[in-house]
Amino acid sequence: MKTKNILFLVISPLSVLFTLFITSSLWGAPAPLIPDSGPIVFLLKPILVSLVYVLAITVIALLISDGIFVPYQNKNIRVATQFSLALSGISFAAAVFTLAQALSQPVSLVAKIDVIATYGWDVASVRALLLIALIAVFSFLILLKPNLDRVGLVATLNVIGVSLPGLLSHGGGVSTHQWSVISGLVHGIAIALWISGVAAIFLIVSNKYITQDQKSLALHKFGYLAGTAVVALLISGEINAATRFNNFSELFSTTYGQLIIYKAILLFSALLIALNIRKRLQTNIKKLVALEVGLLFFTLGVSVVLASTAYPKTGTPAFSLIESVTGFVEPISFTWAYALTTFAIEPFSLTVGIFALALYIYGVFTLEKRGDSWPLNRSICWIVAIFLGLYVTNSMLGRYSILMFSAHMTVHMVLAMLVPILLPLGAPLTLILRVLTPNETVKNNDSQVRNLRDWIVALMNSRYLHTLSHPVISIILFAGGTWALYFTPLLTVLMSSHLGHLFMHAHFVLIGYLFFWNILGIDPSPRKIPDVLRLGLVFAAAVFHGLFGFILYSASTPLGGGWFSEVTPSWLTNQIQDQQLGGGIAWGFGELPTILVLAILVYQWASRDEKLAKRVTDKEIDDYNTYLKSLNK
Repeated sequence: MKTKNILFLVISPLSVLFTLFITSSLWGAPAPLIPDSGPIVFLLKPILVSLVYVLAITVIALLISDGIFVPYQNKNIRVATQFSLALSGISFAAAVFTLAQALSQPVSLVAKIDVIATYGWDVASVRALLLIALIAVFSFLILLKPNLDRVGLVATLNVIGVSLPGLLSHGGGVSTHQWSVISGLVHGIAIALWISGVAAIFLIVSNKYITQDQKSLALHKFGYLAGTAVVALLISGEINAATRFNNFSELFSTTYGQLIIYKAILLFSALLIALNIRKRLQTNIKKLVALEVGLLFFTLGVSVVLASTAYPKTGTPAFSLIESVTGFVEPISFTWAYALTTFAIEPFSLTVGIFALALYIYGVFTLEKRGDSWPLNRSICWIVAIFLGLYVTNSMLGRYSILMFSAHMTVHMVLAMLVPILLPLGAPLTLILRVLTPNETVKNNDSQVRNLRDWIVALMNSRYLHTLSHPVISIILFAGGTWALYFTPLLTVLMSSHLGHLFMHAHFVLIGYLFFWNILGIDPSPRKIPDVLRLGLVFAAAVFHGLFGFILYSASTPLGGGWFSEVTPSWLTNQIQDQQLGGGIAWGFGELPTILVLAILVYQWASRDEKLAKRVTDKEIDDYNTYLKSLNK
């Protein structure tokens, strides 16, 4: 990376200072006896945060420009390694300054390990910066011995890291918190992909050792990424902004609203430059790309100031733990009829579910349009699985699952024991590999550019997935994870935040999918498992879950750290009795998936034997006909 390109790094910090100046948001002395962290913290904190974004995006850009968009040559990786180390230090410093401002204390008192350990994790913005620092350290260690697989892994982790501040932010009212979480996540990922992609294109078009064909291919690949990122950015930005306003007029009458307009103008200006670049692909576009990079880095600085500016939303504050966690007042007294027939949208699961459903249907129609067939039963399994997951998370049952152990266990059983059985039967990986076009130019992993299909194949063949899919490890994650969740305080830790609740749902589905992929999956898996071992895994899981349900049913004290005792609704008179009901549901429900899996296995084995017998019979007939022909000679 050339020295003159380093100048891009100072654009965001300068943008922070400029934005603070034009909004008259510079530091002012507090009233007497009011604690304050001082002007240095006030100014350096947003500057450091902006540098965190810039460095993380630069790391992604360096990786994309050496292995993702163009052939892997290991020329920018060393620089990315150095930037990762710098990112870890800057992010930790930003976390300290952010904590100092949150506690209204000088840095000298906050910059201590015991203070950071005690208070840092409780402040969402500090927690995000600390996680980014950890990701940066991990990236540095991984890139010490780089290869193309590790480049892809580190790039993905840094994209997630950049999205963390938005993901951990809070909406402007209790009822809008869930929408704020999902829109913040999408917004962070979208802006990270767009800016890092543009920065990577700048590095590529500036590199005289990259051929024109390779540059054209990089621009073509980035076009799809940029288009998706921009659409996601605009939609998520509108949703996120809507959670922070009481009415439309505040967009023009408040500082927060004016900053959003300012940011929107900058983004649309960058978009116009991008459209102009696409019209001039055959000319020297280096200066135009540099202008777009600079404009987007400037926008980053505005975003940092915007994130620390008070928004005008004056939603009703939460008066109870139930309201602060669920985002809604205590629901009416529970009945199964009401819980199963009334809907309460959960934005994250709804978005993921619709996305997974749309992609699958698109893949099936693509195959049919091409003249290829796709078994109807696979599509049915996938669609039913997605609808089941959407139903239990977007009905009132999902809302009650935060307050009642019995409702929670019902959702758990569906997400961990029923949905993951049907998903592998949909053969999604096989569908993806059949839809995507193989890259005929790929000769080896380190000399050519991988397309999306190549990355999926690389993931399927990676030692990470090979290790996770080992029968012993998969059953430990599947069954042992449940025990660890409910018999330790981990349940309370996860349930106490909406993000933790979403993580728990994702864990149920993904770990369950990994386990049943080994047993039932039609998709190619990293290893072949004998039929006897498949049966053993099914019965072992049944025993684990049966014992788990029996212990829950017999327990007379609150489990999981006592979460459900803390948020017990006023109409739930006996929380322990409800917990025992949940144990009974787990005990009884565990039998249904076992019977279903055994039935599917028997059907698969019968079909396999029938096909084998048919092949043998056909061969015998052919051999006999050949013998008869030989007699006539």
